[in-house]
Amino acid sequence: GMCQEKCPVKINTGELIKDLREREMGEAKNTLAMYAANNFGMVNTVVPPLLNTVDLAHGVLGSSMLEGTSRLLNKVSGNMIPVWNKYMPRGAKKLDTSDCVSSPEDADVRNSVVYIPSCVTRMMGPARGDTVTESVHEKMISILKKANYNVIVPEDINSMCCGMMFD
Repeated sequence: GMCQEKCPVKINTGELIKDLREREMGEAKNTLAMYAANNFGMVNTVVPPLLNTVDLAHGVLGSSMLEGTSRLLNKVSGNMIPVWNKYMPRGAKKLDTSDCVSSPEDADVRNSVVYIPSCVTRMMGPARGDTVTESVHEKMISILKKANYNVIVPEDINSMCCGMMFD
């Protein structure tokens, strides 16, 4: 990595941290992460409703109760369940590609853009209380369409992930 290039003793700190994290995670957690990576379409389908359920609990229970409950669940689960905070996002709205095309053959490529919304933006929307209510992918497609671009979104995008969260 670039850290190694700048380091006077050529230590790749990024790779070192990843190696340390992998050892710390243990076999069971690494196996779970590999399962999620290999079945990402399912993850992409499950996460938004899960986040919306947590947001509903936030609305019903309030911030203090939800934070306290999540701290307890975090402790009991060995940090597998995250501690909730008021910035926890709602689930993103489903990616609507009805105004998009799925391949360059279907559009004039001179006025087209390939849009690959990240897995995070496809799953996580704005938090409760945010003034913006649209997901990132909704805003981005809207902006591109207003600029008269043909938006090309790859087929099966919902099962794709760059892998960064597993790296």
